[in-house]
Amino acid sequence: MKQTFRFASEHRLTLSLIVYQVIISTRIFIEMKYLTAHIFIHQLFWFTGVLLWFVLIFKQVLKVEENRLWFFSAGSLLTFIPLIYATLMGEEWRLNYVAPESFFQVVKEMATLLAFHPKNWPMFPELVLLLIFTYMAGIYLTKNFKTSLAATILSVYGSFVLFGFSWISVAENHPSAFFLKSTFFDPQKFYSLQMIAMCSVIIILTFKKDILKFMSENNIKPAHNFFVFIPVFVLIMGFHTVLISKGEIPSIADVAICTPPIFLLSSSIYLSIKTKKLKPFIIPIYFSIFLFTALFAKTAV
Repeated sequence: MKQTFRFASEHRLTLSLIVYQVIISTRIFIEMKYLTAHIFIHQLFWFTGVLLWFVLIFKQVLKVEENRLWFFSAGSLLTFIPLIYATLMGEEWRLNYVAPESFFQVVKEMATLLAFHPKNWPMFPELVLLLIFTYMAGIYLTKNFKTSLAATILSVYGSFVLFGFSWISVAENHPSAFFLKSTFFDPQKFYSLQMIAMCSVIIILTFKKDILKFMSENNIKPAHNFFVFIPVFVLIMGFHTVLISKGEIPSIADVAICTPPIFLLSSSIYLSIKTKKLKPFIIPIYFSIFLFTALFAKTAV
């Protein structure tokens, strides 16, 4: 019993992330009328990215240890509010990215929490509760009203900026795209990999100091392992490029979305083998299931 409790305590963030993804998966299945493996991964990691962003801000701004942030997984329940709200209002469920028509329009959408957005208005009550929940959580954890307010603004509005828009699009008719890029991937596959890449970057930023400390405690110096560490990454990247591109040269956008998750995975495998410790790398290795599914799953015709 004590061992079970200890395991749950040590892996609290990992377990809460899995619970979060299970609940979000349920919400996705309820929401989407048409669902493929890549659309599912895109949706799942969109929500996962938002969660990880909140963890990053609370860890960096409020200096809260990540294992104390397990309760953020309860935010998965808030995602059902737009569905319920739209149903009660007798409206069709049709959320989408915010289309950036002008700077004033974007500021208005953010300031009003999408209350007057033609498609995303059902998110208004969810975002209001998220603001309140985040601020109260910050106060509870730190007893600091001003810093908690700053963390709340950075968490909610930062995630709005990062995930509320389609920053890189490969579909010419995408209404919400900031930058249109070419790719040899099918659009669905590209967008699923894009979300995994964004989550990977946030994880690297969140745990960078922890990993460096871990390497120092285990007497691992990056410079001394350069000749081993870099080839691992290059081999995996090359393997992926050969299998997926089928002889084509990947675009800058393709490299941008493939590099972070492959780097995160290869470095995690290397460090876990080197130190014979798996615990710090469970989340990246768990993410690899979705990474390889996104890479090798067939896209819908």
